[in-house]
Amino acid sequence: MTRVQLSGYSLWILLVIAALIAVTPSLLAQSAGTGALTGTVTDASGGVVPGVTVTLTSTDTNQTRDTITREDGSYRFALLPPGTYGVRFTIAGFKTSEVSSVTVRVTETQVLDRALEVGAQSEQVTVEVQTPSRSSRFRPRPTTPATGGIRAQM
Repeated sequence: MTRVQLSGYSLWILLVIAALIAVTPSLLAQSAGTGALTGTVTDASGGVVPGVTVTLTSTDTNQTRDTITREDGSYRFALLPPGTYGVRFTIAGFKTSEVSSVTVRVTETQVLDRALEVGAQSEQVTVEVQTPSRSSRFRPRPTTPATGGIRAQM
């Protein structure tokens, strides 16, 4: 049996090579560069607005991501592929705000702060109409001037 004896310098070189081989897969996994988008949403007076839905849409792929602003009005989209995005800010009581073009670059964090304008509260009313069947005993009659409405006849 042959015995190999390594000097201190040779042993150190082997340890460095082994460490580099062990770390290489994790370095390759991070080679696909990404960027980020962050910002703060405020109202016209500068107060932060929590609970805003922020929708990010890639103009290249049409894929969307959503997030909600935190208590301090901030939001963040991480690990974004580089490209151009559209951003939409929506919450009840404020006008919807849109930014059509935000560019995200590799290893950069783009900051997009937004001030929302107060909008008119709107209500949506859904009306469902049910048509009576032919076997129904009720038939609508024309409007009468005295009641101003439609009377049902039996």
